[in-house]
Amino acid sequence: MEGWESETIDVLTQKGDLVPDLEGFFFHQTRREYQQWVHSSGEPRRLRLDKAALLAAERERSIHRGIGRVAACVQQRLTTADRLLHSSFDVSKLRHGHQLRLALGDIAGGAQSFAEIDIGRLCQEVGLAPPVRQRVRRDKDGRRRYLDCEWELPNGRIIVLEIDGSFHLLVENWWRDMKRERGVAISGRTVLRCSSIEIRLEPSDILLDLAAIGVPRNTRSAA
Repeated sequence: MEGWESETIDVLTQKGDLVPDLEGFFFHQTRREYQQWVHSSGEPRRLRLDKAALLAAERERSIHRGIGRVAACVQQRLTTADRLLHSSFDVSKLRHGHQLRLALGDIAGGAQSFAEIDIGRLCQEVGLAPPVRQRVRRDKDGRRRYLDCEWELPNGRIIVLEIDGSFHLLVENWWRDMKRERGVAISGRTVLRCSSIEIRLEPSDILLDLAAIGVPRNTRSAA
């Protein structure tokens, strides 16, 4: 997998199966029944890619790198988010399993609306005004566009928060997003962007930025 190369080969062994240190190899003792995950043919014996990617992701030093690893597997077309998601339920006690599954849903492009719902819920929890979601605007060519989250401030300024799933990182989506953002900015709106992964892992930073730019308190919740 490009960008994630390692000079160390990871080897699974059963719990209690002690192996002397060997340069270039790292031995992991496990109670998991991993034999069923091994390719039925080929040498040396190795895990199927989906299981190997998930085990490598859970061992990363941070959940951010773990998500980055599974995202890279999908982006480099070594597997699909759906396969990884399905495989994740076969790995008992998968570290960061909940966050990895949420991320895989985002990577598949099927959980974008849930990220938008999360923003509304988070705003309510900290007392900020909830956004208007999926507001329609028309481009200069008349095409309908949907804005993820929008707030109209008391001074008339309009703030837009666009939530990007991992599929936005694909080149063909990336440049379309930039073109779309220019059109939103030209309309007089202020555009902020965040990733769906950030909503899952670091929502407080997004909420602080929304408050800093002027999103008002929720008067209904205050009442």
